[in-house]
Amino acid sequence: MSIPVTSPIRVAHLLEQCWHRVPGGTAVAAVGLARALHARPDVEVTGLTARHRTGPPGHLDAGVPTVESRLPRAVLYESWHRLHRPVVDRLAGQPDLVHATGGAVPATDLPLVATIHDLAWRRHPEVATLRGHRMFEAWLSDSRRADRVVCPSEATRRDLLEAGFPEHQVVVVPLGADPVSADPELAARLRARHGLDGPVALWVGTVEPRKNLPVLARALASLGLDGPTLVVVGPTGWREDLSAAVAPLGERVVVTGPVDEAVKHAWFDAADVFCFPSLLE
Repeated sequence: MSIPVTSPIRVAHLLEQCWHRVPGGTAVAAVGLARALHARPDVEVTGLTARHRTGPPGHLDAGVPTVESRLPRAVLYESWHRLHRPVVDRLAGQPDLVHATGGAVPATDLPLVATIHDLAWRRHPEVATLRGHRMFEAWLSDSRRADRVVCPSEATRRDLLEAGFPEHQVVVVPLGADPVSADPELAARLRARHGLDGPVALWVGTVEPRKNLPVLARALASLGLDGPTLVVVGPTGWREDLSAAVAPLGERVVVTGPVDEAVKHAWFDAADVFCFPSLLE
């Protein structure tokens, strides 16, 4: 894939994940990339979405011009997959390339880049519902027609090659990170509000089987009464009984549910240790 650069590269960038019931990390990554590209003088970004009556959650507003399909998400995704329609090229103003950032691959006759973060549902089939497995496989199948497939790690690259993608098609581009600062006063208030005088272990994410929360809870419980309190921050996804998962900790657990970005950053500042027990990311 080669695009002569004589003027800003125009990118149609899928942002539909921002409206998913649980947007998750793929939406955060897509939004972060859209913002970073939008800040460059040599790139013009247009967001692609299905039809919606409201905007995305505030922290997932990419701040870029966005165009909507006339179709709702379920119909749009299915039509892209089965019919290769509607083609997004004209809707997006005839960009130079289309970026399928995750969840679905827009129909296009233009150069196409697809991002695939992981193939967790293949490595651990038990972490996905049957419907989710079918959706992920359709997305993977559609990604095969991309000119380039971007993934964030060598581990995912190996999985993609094992799944039959040719080496020249797959490129590793590590995820970026935005520098943020936490409010220490808010962190102190969070500790005080929840009566956290001792050590705190923090977990952040969408509560779902591959995040491996039951193993983390049992490990912390094995430390006895002097072990840390586990703080669980994030929305509930699917097929995970959170109450049962953290039951071994008894009262040494705080479940916050979804929080805004400022509170999330403050929890990182308030914690003594961050735990990352996922089976695969």
